[in-house]
Amino acid sequence: DEAIDADIRNRFGRLVTAAAGGAHAGWADTPRGRLALILLFDQFPRNIYRDTPQAFAHDGLALRLALDGIAAGADRELRAIERVFFYLPLEHAESVDMQEHSVA
Repeated sequence: DEAIDADIRNRFGRLVTAAAGGAHAGWADTPRGRLALILLFDQFPRNIYRDTPQAFAHDGLALRLALDGIAAGADRELRAIERVFFYLPLEHAESVDMQEHSVA
């Protein structure tokens, strides 16, 4: 709801912008840091920019982080519930290939 969107916007809006500008690229060096970036780019913009095209503006960044992380085996170092969020960019890509990769 709007209250949750406002809370996420207030708490994480600047962080999403900074990360998109490369300020926290080093986070991708660890599995949980990579997951944090994926959440910043895949989940939070959907709340921060709900009902606007900006809600999906960072999807490419999230997808690249997820795919590169999978290729490097970073996902296998996470708990099952963490992997659910790690793989969400593949589902959000709206591509049959990415959907199948996500399920695999």
